[in-house]
Amino acid sequence: MAGREGISIGMWLGIVAGAAAILFLINVVVNNPPPPEPVEKPHLYTQPGPFVDETVTVEAGGHKAFRIDLNRPLQIRGDFLVPDRKTNIGFFVMTEENYKRWQDDKDQATREVFTGYVWKGKIDFHLKPKVYYVVFDNAENPDRAVSFDVHIDLDRP
Repeated sequence: MAGREGISIGMWLGIVAGAAAILFLINVVVNNPPPPEPVEKPHLYTQPGPFVDETVTVEAGGHKAFRIDLNRPLQIRGDFLVPDRKTNIGFFVMTEENYKRWQDDKDQATREVFTGYVWKGKIDFHLKPKVYYVVFDNAENPDRAVSFDVHIDLDRP
């Protein structure tokens, strides 16, 4: 008649097991804090799809560059159109290393793609996994800024 004498052995075993489970859970929570936030943000690569679809303005004598960081081959396709047929813009694609060279000395850089200085141009070129810059150069117009429409997509080859 364990009911009259107090708590039975089974009840004591249940209380001890419950207390052990609570202590175990407290130990797990205290000794396993969440991992720290990463110091660096994850690297984001340029994704397929629309890349530049806007009116671009390049300052007088300057240039405007758009960075592409690829981890897989992509096809760059598109066009640009300057409203004034007498105003020419240089359009080219170059690797990151050549873009840095070009900024220091325009004659020492190799261009992957170059349309020349024209008022309209089209591009359709295969890019390997690297970092590239798409550059619009206004060197032929040192006295005025130029605005023009650009549409460039990056597609899977």
